[in-house]
Amino acid sequence: MLADRLIRVVDEGHKALVFSQFTSFLAIVRERLEAASITYEYLDGQTRDPRGAGDALPDRSGPCGVFLISLKAVVSGST
Repeated sequence: MLADRLIRVVDEGHKALVFSQFTSFLAIVRERLEAASITYEYLDGQTRDPRGAGDALPDRSGPCGVFLISLKAVVSGST
């Protein structure tokens, strides 16, 4: 249901941030977004340069419609 909602949000010209502690859940969302050709960025605890990933945050002018973020990435990036 979330992926369908995200597709609708992006089609309407909006941006979205999705936080989850479950990377397996985010993987499912990624697959659905790829199938729908929705541009997204992904950040988890395994991201090598989490500080640089912030440059990809959805902004009003960029092509990225969705940013998927693992809560572990947020904790790892803050230390």
